[in-house]
Amino acid sequence: MLKLAGAGAAFALLFHFVHFDQVLATLYTANPLLVSLGVLVFLAGQAVAAARWKRILQNDAISIPLRRALRINLIGTFAGNFLPGMATGDLAKSALLFRDFPGKRSFLVASVVYDRIFGLAAIFILMVLSTLWMGMMRGEWIFAMYATSTGLVFTLSVWMLASGCGFAQVSRVLPKKLMTRSSAFIGELQMLLCARSLQGPTLALSLVFQLSWVVSQWIMLCALSSNAPFVPVLAASTFSLVVAVLPISLNGLGLREGTFSYILQQSGIDPQLAAATALLSLIPILVSSVFGGVLLGWRSRHCQTKAAGSLKGGEMS
Repeated sequence: MLKLAGAGAAFALLFHFVHFDQVLATLYTANPLLVSLGVLVFLAGQAVAAARWKRILQNDAISIPLRRALRINLIGTFAGNFLPGMATGDLAKSALLFRDFPGKRSFLVASVVYDRIFGLAAIFILMVLSTLWMGMMRGEWIFAMYATSTGLVFTLSVWMLASGCGFAQVSRVLPKKLMTRSSAFIGELQMLLCARSLQGPTLALSLVFQLSWVVSQWIMLCALSSNAPFVPVLAASTFSLVVAVLPISLNGLGLREGTFSYILQQSGIDPQLAAATALLSLIPILVSSVFGGVLLGWRSRHCQTKAAGSLKGGEMS
């Protein structure tokens, strides 16, 4: 409830600085073909994300079809958007494989955390490059300074995690059972972080995935205006994704759109146009979440039917 309130406050702040009727009028002018194209680009990015996670799983001899990885990824998107916290979607992804791989639960959880780390790494790389470009073109370096400093903090945090700095001290105060499970998880995660052969492909797929989201948002801006610069959208998109990680609203809802709109406005985009683009960018997220919800409902129904069939067969025997 607190996160829903945070999302509501973020949207209220977004609309406070624009004329809502003009935002609606701008939305009515959107090119439906370009909006559909933006949705398709976003869904294609989901396939890239599924391929990335599939490759990570193969590092510990867990092989699943790409179609199943995509299905689980969409279910994770649904869980992350409609349950408290982005981590909910990641945990849902790993939990859907617990039954098939009961002896590798620690690795499965570590795989989605590793997946998330490299997703954030790609975001910071694109954010630093885009803000540096904006600084050279416009002479405003404030966004580049924030991007570089937060990127360095993130890099340092990942290095400390990979090297295990401080974990021994923290583990001493944990209950014994929790310490055992945490040690197994940290060990699996450190193994992944140190796997050099996995780093390059994972980062490359992460960059493609994040660019698909940026291109999707840029297409949404193109659907509303013939003047749609790409680099400001790249900076606004990556900044908004980092801000959305903050545990203030439900899956960053409102924070992401508000940050995206604000940075576009600072880049010279009309406030009403920036806000309308941010709202249009919600459509791909909602579409992928609907697919995930349908797949989750179909899976639950399939499991119940299978269980009922097994029970009936047992009674007959």
